[in-house]
Amino acid sequence: MILARTEVIKEIASGKLVIDPFEEAALQACAYDLSLSDEIRVFKDVSEPIDLTEAIDWTKIADTDLTSKINIADGYLLKPNEFVLGISRERIDMPENLFGILTGRTRFARLGLIVHATAQFISPCTSNRQVFEMKNIGPLILKLVPGERIAQVVFSRCQGEVNECGTCKRQHTL
Repeated sequence: MILARTEVIKEIASGKLVIDPFEEAALQACAYDLSLSDEIRVFKDVSEPIDLTEAIDWTKIADTDLTSKINIADGYLLKPNEFVLGISRERIDMPENLFGILTGRTRFARLGLIVHATAQFISPCTSNRQVFEMKNIGPLILKLVPGERIAQVVFSRCQGEVNECGTCKRQHTL
């Protein structure tokens, strides 16, 4: 069941769901808008293949010669077919009875911006900022603007017990 605005407000008021910073204007009928922070990661031109195995540790990959973290306080021009990683300004703390689905906002999707390439699921008990896997699939150059609400999270209730809070508080970094 997708939570409507009134249910999201109840979860926040109870302290079970935390969105920090929270802005009432970002709360829609059935979703909460997430804004882009002022940092992104761009991929370098690397010719070595990456082994896609369970052993991949993104934090080690991010701190190598594969990517560069850059500040985009003045914006970033995302060229057609370019892929970058961004992160939300907001941190979300999910209780064990809720999960989230990350999605792009229609107004930007119609220009070709994908906000989540594949990883749209926000697990129960997660406490982090959301990573945006952004790609420009359109023909136009798109300017990424920090602080702009480019994505949404839709909250839903879990059926059954998760019982994992305390063991799954993963922190996303960029």
